[in-house]
Amino acid sequence: MKKILLLLFGLMFSVACMAQLEVKPGSFKEVLGFVNINTDIYEDDNNVLYAVIKVNTENINDKQRRQLMFEGNESTFIELEYKVGEVWVYLSSKPATYLKISHPTFGSTEFWFPYDLQPKKGYELVLVNKASSQASGYGSLTVITRPESGATITLNGQVLSYKTPYTNDMVAAGQYEITVSKEKFTTVTKQITIQDGDKQVVEIDIAANVALVTVNADENTHVYIDGKCMGLGTWSGELLVGEHKVFLSKGFNEIAEKTIMVKGSENQTVDLTLSDRVKKGDKYAEITIQADDNTWTLIDGDELMYPGTHVVKMHPGNYKIKCEKEYYYPDSLDITVVAHKKATYALNLKPIMGKVEIVTEPAGADVNVDYITDNGIVKKYYGVTPLIINDIEIKTWMTIKLSKKGYITWVRAVNNEKEYQKLEMKMVEFPPEGSTKELFSVSPDVKVCFAKGNLQYQASTKTWRFAEHQWDVIGDANANISETNSGWIDLFGGKTGNNPTNCAEEMDKYKNGRDWGNNVIINGGNYEHVWKTLTEEEWDYVLNKRQTASGIKYVWATVNNVPGIILLPDSWNASTYQLQNVKPNGNRYADNIISSTVWTSKLEPKGAVFLPAAGWRKGKSVENVGVCGYYWTYTENSKKGSNGRRYLEPDVIQFEESKGRVDPLYHPSYVMGMSVRLVCHPERGSLWY
Repeated sequence: MKKILLLLFGLMFSVACMAQLEVKPGSFKEVLGFVNINTDIYEDDNNVLYAVIKVNTENINDKQRRQLMFEGNESTFIELEYKVGEVWVYLSSKPATYLKISHPTFGSTEFWFPYDLQPKKGYELVLVNKASSQASGYGSLTVITRPESGATITLNGQVLSYKTPYTNDMVAAGQYEITVSKEKFTTVTKQITIQDGDKQVVEIDIAANVALVTVNADENTHVYIDGKCMGLGTWSGELLVGEHKVFLSKGFNEIAEKTIMVKGSENQTVDLTLSDRVKKGDKYAEITIQADDNTWTLIDGDELMYPGTHVVKMHPGNYKIKCEKEYYYPDSLDITVVAHKKATYALNLKPIMGKVEIVTEPAGADVNVDYITDNGIVKKYYGVTPLIINDIEIKTWMTIKLSKKGYITWVRAVNNEKEYQKLEMKMVEFPPEGSTKELFSVSPDVKVCFAKGNLQYQASTKTWRFAEHQWDVIGDANANISETNSGWIDLFGGKTGNNPTNCAEEMDKYKNGRDWGNNVIINGGNYEHVWKTLTEEEWDYVLNKRQTASGIKYVWATVNNVPGIILLPDSWNASTYQLQNVKPNGNRYADNIISSTVWTSKLEPKGAVFLPAAGWRKGKSVENVGVCGYYWTYTENSKKGSNGRRYLEPDVIQFEESKGRVDPLYHPSYVMGMSVRLVCHPERGSLWY
């Protein structure tokens, strides 16, 4: 265990810049239940038990975080453990009275503990890079990669949904870590600083990270690379730079293997020699065992197993052949080998079938299943619930669709990984509670209904709801956002369906989020997965591309003294209500003044949707309430997580009176807190994993 004995009390760390670091006032506190249980970092060399301080950072990226240095007074030992977005500082509980934190660029700061640290106890504080946090305004950022474009961009830990070449004219001023990555190329990281009004063009060279490798083999020899069978005969293909294991397998031959080192752009050929187990002059017969490449054959308990069809040389005698295949029942056969007499054997392996029982409330839902076989995708109608499916092989992914007239159609992706599993589903009526009754087209063949109010959340009870009225906004009270707040909030950071009180100002703190519509919403059907957030393309279709009976898609308005825009359903016609200025651009909130009585009696019953200008929040600062509206979108990008789900990338539609137009393609910094208006799709339901 490496331990660091720190410098004497009073020794100053010399830096070439003014101090920019600061411990946020009031942030140091003991964290109840947070204790040092790390047995590897438990006590110092003098057997003094460590206390641990969780140092959270603001405006400091991961590379900068690892450059931080920590010092204490004489005889204080310190050890560090790096976490995501944090540094855990283990230090001697006695005689530690202060902590000095230094960085080669940001200078240093000293923090004196307000009380004695206790052994094993856990504490936390927030370390701020003041220079970065004081940055304001916006700049333009362009990222270009050479020799090829199409590289994935990670900005301060957040994977963007756009590839290179990439340009964003609204990047918040501050420090950024840019990483570009592309399959078969090296990953490159650069640090930049954007100031207000900057127009930065970052050009990054990426080098090829593969080389062509050829492994020579005859047509009856299996080639393996890093344990994976690449097929029979000579194989050529690209391998990543680094070490790889190559081996050849041929029935009743000794396996030949070799470790190779692949270097970038340096092609190489691998030749291996297989030695025959049957010696010259031995009596033998050629035996053919027929099997696919995923089936392995074991002969008489031999330590070597052979995949696929094999022609093997065997001495005369009695043998047991056993074939195995993942997710199939094994099979075996006793054979007698006669010298010089050829024979062919094939074993018939039967797949293991899984049983899936499906129950719905109410019963009577139609069940359609799509699943993949070796011959392609099978689409099959099984009947109505309750029912049991028992004819699909285990370990097969299948998509189950449950539909019933008057209810939301549910779709669930299921891995048939068990020999028995039961799926229970409550069917939800369409339109669900809390929705408008008229429909809006979000594509040429998909229509949805909107929620009757912006999404709201109460942290103290972990409760989600829709606003009572469509014009309701929380406004400045969003500044009270916290994990214990008993009030309501309606401005959320991007991808915070599973972490609604996240108000961090670093984009890397918003990873692994999910759609807000996955949650139970008490006045929206009170069941999870009923609602969803529109994608960027769907919002664009609602605002600009769909056809309506009146030809009007939306208007600017003030409803019950609250500014915003009104979305009109596909069925809206001019006789429903006489609106004033109906032009989409160049309008003002005062163009259509509508009272609460008129709204609830004439517009809302006909399916009109009002999006109030609820402003936005950065950190705990709320701005522009009643001035502009920002509403999240959620678009799936091409990258999938380990659970098979595509990652969701948030963007925003925005409207502001001073601009006089609605922009469905606005790309903000994800740290902003913005409004959410959900929709329900009668035939989409929810895709579960």
